Amino acid sequence: MDNNCLFVCFSHEARAVPKGRPPFHDEIKAFAASMNEASFAEFYEGRFKWHWYPIITRGVSSFPTHGDLPEELSESELLEAIGYAANICSKEDGKRFISALGLLSLLCRSVDSPEAVPSLTTHFMAIRQRVTENAIDANIHYWFSMVALYQLSSGVAPDGYEGSFDHAGLNAPEVDAG
Repeated sequence: MDNNCLFVCFSHEARAVPKGRPPFHDEIKAFAASMNEASFAEFYEGRFKWHWYPIITRGVSSFPTHGDLPEELSESELLEAIGYAANICSKEDGKRFISALGLLSLLCRSVDSPEAVPSLTTHFMAIRQRVTENAIDANIHYWFSMVALYQLSSGVAPDGYEGSFDHAGLNAPEVDAG
């Protein structure tokens, strides 16, 4: 899947300079090798406190806040991480939701051959609703569209979804502000 386009609209939040090295960065290989749901939640929490926005921009370069994690995970570990991220994402709001959605989007875009992830299938509709409720960032619909594309590519309709099973149908509805 496409892992090159980080965002469609530049956000000044990406320019905030985090202090120090990202939590877990120096031990990312060991973390990835022993990752479980609890340690993944700690990873998310640490990175959120370090830099809440899913992207960091320095000069003319941008990179994902969580970009070092997918590089260390096997395909099956990526699927586990997607499930953990979907669980977190389904419970967050505001900046925490944006951060969790950015992580989920990155993980989904890092998988070569999408497969069903039960936690994503279960939480997809709650995440989709949260996209509409938390549309506080211009990139939120793009990031969710990567999650929707992953779900579509897995071939499994989300629990409770009744629309057309295509990318346009799975995307979160945008609220008309006018």
